[in-house]
Amino acid sequence: MPPETRNGTHHEARDITALLGQRVQVTESGVVIREGKVEAITEAGDLLWICASGCDRRAIYGPALGHRVFPLPDAAVS
Repeated sequence: MPPETRNGTHHEARDITALLGQRVQVTESGVVIREGKVEAITEAGDLLWICASGCDRRAIYGPALGHRVFPLPDAAVS
């Protein structure tokens, strides 16, 4: 389930270029597939790289691949 904002509604990032350095949740077909910090964004602004963390490798996600991206509060991901 996508993260909820303080008022209880879901907030999908429409412009992922503003997410550089922020923590996000990525979903595909309504299923959470990754959470992490955005390390880089493509020049076209349709894909982003999430940093490697623990056992998870650095990986690319974004609307161009059918993913939905939701910003998370800083404390939501360690």
